[in-house]
Amino acid sequence: LLVLDMLVKEVMVKKFAKVYADDSIDTVIKMLVKVPESALPVVDKKGKFLGEISQRELLLLDVGRAEFESEGISVRKIKTLFTKSKKYVRDFMDVHELSVGPEEKVLDVAKMMYDEDISTVPVVDVRGKVIGIITDIAILKKYKAIRER
Repeated sequence: LLVLDMLVKEVMVKKFAKVYADDSIDTVIKMLVKVPESALPVVDKKGKFLGEISQRELLLLDVGRAEFESEGISVRKIKTLFTKSKKYVRDFMDVHELSVGPEEKVLDVAKMMYDEDISTVPVVDVRGKVIGIITDIAILKKYKAIRER
């Protein structure tokens, strides 16, 4: 597979939606239904990566309460959902350190995505600023484009 030998910068999506921790959940839901990505990076005002918010998380939060505890949704998030009238990204985002640099190999990122069960990974520069995202779909599209040559 030639794609897996490529660097992240050759496959990453450079135009992508990003959200801020103080954005409302309603705003993010409207964004998520318009973009192909299943998760969006959450950044601070300087563009530094803070975490992500995913369609799956929002769907599970909207659909259920305690029965989704086994899915990894915290009691804190469930309580927040049902006690606050205004809900913000910061209340529901997944805070993690999973990000990659543009010079990393797609193979390594694909393995990480598989191991961590994620479909979107932010690409950050040396300052931690999000400069793109790499998604499972982006990898497949690149693979398809190469196969069709």
